[in-house]
Amino acid sequence: MDKASSPTAAGRRETTKLRHRHAIVEAASLLIEEHGGAAFTVDELAARADVARRTVFNHFPSLDEVVLEVAEEGLSTFTETISSSIASGTKTGIDGVLDDLRAVLRTEESRAAIRKLAQMFESIDEADPRRRARVNEIFARTTAKFSDLVSARCLGTSELQVVLFINAFAGGMATICIRWLSQPDTGDNVPTQLWEQMLDELMQALRHGYLRPPGTT
Repeated sequence: MDKASSPTAAGRRETTKLRHRHAIVEAASLLIEEHGGAAFTVDELAARADVARRTVFNHFPSLDEVVLEVAEEGLSTFTETISSSIASGTKTGIDGVLDDLRAVLRTEESRAAIRKLAQMFESIDEADPRRRARVNEIFARTTAKFSDLVSARCLGTSELQVVLFINAFAGGMATICIRWLSQPDTGDNVPTQLWEQMLDELMQALRHGYLRPPGTT
């Protein structure tokens, strides 16, 4: 058998391809964090990933595709963190679910993930159908998983009630994220306080209903 076409050689080539792709995505993630968005060139990306420029294009047809891959991985990781908090909770009922969501979303890790995701998605063309399709696919999978996890914690709740809750949570998160990210970074703890305040309002609304003054039940 020709050594170049042997299973061992094919396996090495595949391993190299996977290593290069991972290096490109990881380098793009670091550059996005450093630049506050996708303000870097393919040459800069190739240099950071320690690959040739043509290797980048062997894996991705454009820089936007690289950023989209990074955003997809980041969003999947963030939603998996939320899923894990629901799955690992021990208190049954919606109050237990909300307590666990509030705890994980108040962490600095969650705030950092939200900032980075915003930087990634701001760098991708809003009208790009690939972006919409891939992001919608992630959210569809996440919604289905959240629904299963919440149903397991809230036995006896109808499927419709679970879906309504998940949609209200997702919509509320999108709203407070947009408001929070629009605030200027003053270098103090005001952004953190604002995030916690809005998150608490969202949790209260999900727990007790909307249009209720803070602190009421």
